[in-house]
Amino acid sequence: NHIESAASIEKDQLTARVLTSSRSGCGKSLYAKRLHETSAKLNCDYCCIPIKRQTLPCEDVFRRLKSARSPRPTIYHFDIAYEVWYQVDSFLFSLLCMGYLIGHNGDVWRREDKDLYLIEIMAPKIAPSKDSTGGIQDFKYLHSILNVLPSLQCPSPLETLGCLKNENGQMLNGNYCPMLFDQAIANSEVVQRPCQYLQMLVSAGNQFDSFNYSPDNVLNARLCLELLLRHSEMRNPSWSELIHFATF
Repeated sequence: NHIESAASIEKDQLTARVLTSSRSGCGKSLYAKRLHETSAKLNCDYCCIPIKRQTLPCEDVFRRLKSARSPRPTIYHFDIAYEVWYQVDSFLFSLLCMGYLIGHNGDVWRREDKDLYLIEIMAPKIAPSKDSTGGIQDFKYLHSILNVLPSLQCPSPLETLGCLKNENGQMLNGNYCPMLFDQAIANSEVVQRPCQYLQMLVSAGNQFDSFNYSPDNVLNARLCLELLLRHSEMRNPSWSELIHFATF
């Protein structure tokens, strides 16, 4: 199998997408990983470029892009840390809006339509201010370019449970990540074993003598989330915290 454009595996067939969340550990990297796994089956390349410095190292990123250039469709995944404050706007505007980057020696990198650019970032937001009518405006990203680029918000476990209960159904569309509770993780023994144990705790109290884990008795994602959130001491855990609780 092969594809002509990496955008064909993206939710809305876009060539650029921002992955963000209100906190860390909410599935941004996992969503990118699942796209990578899909792309690997379709003769598509993948390049992850982590960016951790306070000032975005444009020249270093430029060299990484040049070395990763491929004739095949490629997913370029930029993992931008929270502490990266400077040069983010100018870099993303040049790459995603203008479609090119220029190196220090005059070399030019041109963006190609066959490639998909994923920008993973949990960017700082500017506090809301009152508008001319006295109302409160929405929070805005510190990096202005993120306010106009198409984005996917990765929800927390509590928000995801609201979706699965259909209490917050609008989150299933629009700017929210379509993955919700990742099926591979939800069906894994790491989640299923403690959830079966907790279900027995709810139904049979402390009578565990007859409990045996059954890999064939797969609990659905909603029930697993309800059980884990109910018994976790954290009021609003992230996905990484919840999975750590299940593992413990």
